[in-house]
Amino acid sequence: MPRALAGQQREPAIGAACLVSLGIVFVIELVTPETVVGAFVLIPVVVACWLLSDRWSLGVWLAAVATFVAAAVFESAGRATLILVAGVTLSAGWLARDYSARFAAILADTARGVRAPAHRIDASHVGSLTRRELEVARLASMAFTAAEIGRELHIGERTVESHLASTYAKLGIASKSELIRMASSIGPS
Repeated sequence: MPRALAGQQREPAIGAACLVSLGIVFVIELVTPETVVGAFVLIPVVVACWLLSDRWSLGVWLAAVATFVAAAVFESAGRATLILVAGVTLSAGWLARDYSARFAAILADTARGVRAPAHRIDASHVGSLTRRELEVARLASMAFTAAEIGRELHIGERTVESHLASTYAKLGIASKSELIRMASSIGPS
């Protein structure tokens, strides 16, 4: 659950554990200069960014930045690898934070009973689809990929994508996610 510990009594303990973990990885990184163990920073960073409040997750993220900078200063042998690991780790933490914020907002809206507007189409739009477009749309609305649909219907992946583009235009939608949301309007296969 995103931000599950934000504002909870356990949050400082978990935040402190993440910071201690960063310190342990830093010490191990210094003790083993021939091996880059900085990738283990990913674990406390993602945990903090997913579970903790903005203040704690930012603190852990900034501590991770400091850990990588300090390790790069002291460890010249694996500096290039360390910088690469730092970029990936810090980006993953940032993405986890962004995703958790969006997911938490969706959960909060759901808890309040706020629903995303349903995309309604009338039967005439569905009726304008060809038989093949309808087959492709039904499979796509069940979250099949273009490659999977192609294998199922014995057609090429580009043909599937062409049918989907035509379907989107006819139904007045722009994405597969909209097609999935309106799956009940397409009807059973």
